[in-house]
Amino acid sequence: MLQKNIKNIVLFGLFELVLVLVLATFFLQLWCTDLRIPFNYQGDTLWFLVPVKGMLDNGWTYNIPQLSAPFSLSAAAFPSMTNLDWAIMKVISLFINDAGGVLNIFWLFSIVLTAWSATLAFRLLGIGNWLALGLGLIYAFLPFALMRNTAHISLVFYCVPLLSLFTIHLMRGDEDPQANTVRKIGYLAALAQGFNYIYFSFFAVILFFFGGWFGYRNKRSWTPLRNAAIASGILILSSALNLLPSYISWQRHGKPPNADFKVPQEAEIYGLKLRKMLVPHEANITPIFSYWSKRDYSIPFPNENENISARLGPFAAVGFLFLLAISFQLVRFDVIQEAELLKPIASLALFSLLVTTVGGFGAIFNQLISPDIRCYNRFSVFIAFFSIAGLGVWFQVRLKTAPNHQAQMVLASIIILFILFSLYDQSLDARPLSNGRPNDEQLVSSEQQFVKQLEARLSPETAIYQLPITSFPGGMKERMFSYDHIRPYLWSSYLHWSWPSFSQRHRSWLAQVEDLEGKALAEALILSKFRVVWVDRFGYSDNGARVISSLIAAGANDMLPGAHPRYAALDLESITVKLRQQLGADEFSKRQAVLLDAPDIDWISGFYPEEYHPTTGKKFRWSQTESIIEIHNPSDTSKSIVLSFLAASVGKQGNLTILTERQQIVVPITDQLTPVELPIPLEPNAIQKIKFKSDIERVPLPPGETRDLHFHFYLMDLHLKLAPAST
Repeated sequence: MLQKNIKNIVLFGLFELVLVLVLATFFLQLWCTDLRIPFNYQGDTLWFLVPVKGMLDNGWTYNIPQLSAPFSLSAAAFPSMTNLDWAIMKVISLFINDAGGVLNIFWLFSIVLTAWSATLAFRLLGIGNWLALGLGLIYAFLPFALMRNTAHISLVFYCVPLLSLFTIHLMRGDEDPQANTVRKIGYLAALAQGFNYIYFSFFAVILFFFGGWFGYRNKRSWTPLRNAAIASGILILSSALNLLPSYISWQRHGKPPNADFKVPQEAEIYGLKLRKMLVPHEANITPIFSYWSKRDYSIPFPNENENISARLGPFAAVGFLFLLAISFQLVRFDVIQEAELLKPIASLALFSLLVTTVGGFGAIFNQLISPDIRCYNRFSVFIAFFSIAGLGVWFQVRLKTAPNHQAQMVLASIIILFILFSLYDQSLDARPLSNGRPNDEQLVSSEQQFVKQLEARLSPETAIYQLPITSFPGGMKERMFSYDHIRPYLWSSYLHWSWPSFSQRHRSWLAQVEDLEGKALAEALILSKFRVVWVDRFGYSDNGARVISSLIAAGANDMLPGAHPRYAALDLESITVKLRQQLGADEFSKRQAVLLDAPDIDWISGFYPEEYHPTTGKKFRWSQTESIIEIHNPSDTSKSIVLSFLAASVGKQGNLTILTERQQIVVPITDQLTPVELPIPLEPNAIQKIKFKSDIERVPLPPGETRDLHFHFYLMDLHLKLAPAST
């Protein structure tokens, strides 16, 4: 009997696998798709290709020596670890040695995994095989999955159905007929989710405690709370282990600059919108649906962004409205077992909406605790599961209680048509991927060809400096989009690239060269071990004419003139030969060490983000009453440096005390810039902490400023320089 059940489960799973692949082939037009090219070759997909290619080139994803030249990229420093996904990709990479192919195959497989887990969850809720299969397909092909696609591969949600099922189990207390099975599956799903992106882990813990509390209040039993605590503990522990490489990287190299770029108000910008959840696709052939959607898109509602991907599709949208009606007691139940299951599901859907909607409890959490989880629209996949499950349970009960076989068949036909109609509407969100393929294929072909031509002229591990300078994370310039500088790396086999700048050491080095031009820039890059300058013309209003001509005037050579309309590669070899002859070996090495082993500054606490002074154009930071920076010496030799800056306040005056391990100085502060120079000895591979304390009153905020900012003084043009040699 057991062997027969296992055989049936395997056959059922294989059947669903075939169905998913057939639907994916039809929706995505896979018969004319080159799977080596990412389904979405733009935006965030480019960044998500980085760990995949890093895995192919180096074995795993944490450190990528081919990026952030002249050093290497500690990719683990960016806390978006998805180790379980990467492990699956690692297995795929044993058969496919191409980053785009690995990413595409993984995304398609994640849809299969989502269908399997959703179908299993629906079956454990008492829904019959064929209906659970149809609902699993609807859930796997949610608009969220198709609109996010490879662009946000970290948001694959194959664990969410099982996490949601476990939460329903907590709400029901001990009445779940599959309690032991569901509890074990819930613990396993919590363990698995912890090793993926933190977003769904965060919301699952919230749901666990809500479900545990609801179960305790409803059944007067501690069991739901105990089970919620165990599952949350598993999820929190596995999440901590998942993010451990990030913590280790921060400990070794310092926390990356600009890592704290999220602000509380973004919960309102990226929150969930009920309107966008319910709207059908504008290409839907049904007249009323088409009119509704086109009308929705024609109105310039504010903050329309990634939250449009929270669209539920017709089946889940009806299910969600049905659950809201249950929550407001607008629906009457004729079967008591139906009520006992639907009411907790409806409560979960309503609770999820209250947390994730614009202005909801999530925004309060971001305001009072932490802004790190800001895109609450992403939790629509939990609401979608509850919505599909609720309507599915109701349909299942109606089928069982139909007065006769004929009525049962009519209802079954209606349900099947509804499922097919929902799949049709949801599949329309795959059209942009198919429509964009010709342009993506053309881009890949031209970029790949240019990089391969460049590699043919360069030796392995040649370092290439990329212009213009763009920030990370994000950062756009002129016609360049975020992460565009990663494009050449994706198609190179052994070259090293300067982007991104994502460590204090790299930023310290970059600060020494980013404002240089022409000959000065070329010589600084040569001393930094670069051979080639890569220019993306899209990053300049003059198409890069000025920067290219200045480097050519300094002696650089265009390696591939006219080979690409967007990119230029300038060889510095002839300048290198002249510079080495001019300086001599010893002086060349000394200047090289000054550039590459320069101490770096880490803004630890008390300072606000960097700004540019409207009059001088220089960089400055406001500080609270007390603030701290750290200076790190990455070199194996001791250094004598000088910390130099200008200090001032606005309309206030007082004293600024500066403390190091060995000294303390007091500087009078007014609204006039006061120059300060502080000699600091640095031991090899040591960190020196500098504290600033002031008795300066708080500066009044400018009119219209609503943020709770505590400005007391500011530091301008803070930088390090070598101390003059003693005579």
